Amino acid sequence: MTQTSIPSNLRVAVIDEDLMVRVMIKRMFNKFGVTSVTETNDANRVLKKIENGLIDIVFTEMHLPKMSGLDLLRSVRSYENLRKLPIIICTKETREDSVRDAMKLGVTDYIIKPLTQRTIEDKLSGWLASGKPAEKEQDPLLR
Repeated sequence: MTQTSIPSNLRVAVIDEDLMVRVMIKRMFNKFGVTSVTETNDANRVLKKIENGLIDIVFTEMHLPKMSGLDLLRSVRSYENLRKLPIIICTKETREDSVRDAMKLGVTDYIIKPLTQRTIEDKLSGWLASGKPAEKEQDPLLR
């Protein structure tokens, strides 16, 4: 995948309690030419931007201090016009019931940390090509 295949005007939200993870993901998107990356540990802050149509894709941790990734997912999916917004959970959480909960709530994809630039490229290219999660290297729990 080349950098030009990812639209530079993509508006990304990265929500994680770990500043280093947020900075790493933001830098990865910057390498793709994407400059509009909102990074925070507060899902409520991003929720307002999502509701106002200012975010195109969300990468969120499952466990957050104020609003969990699942609560964010639940809230976003409650809006008819936001049911197809790509929301990707990036977490160390591997419990099968957590993955199932996310799937039931309509998560677009579920990535087990640690993240790599290649993983993000693959997931993003799958979403951009089809509007669906990329199936390459998909977690066996999601099949």
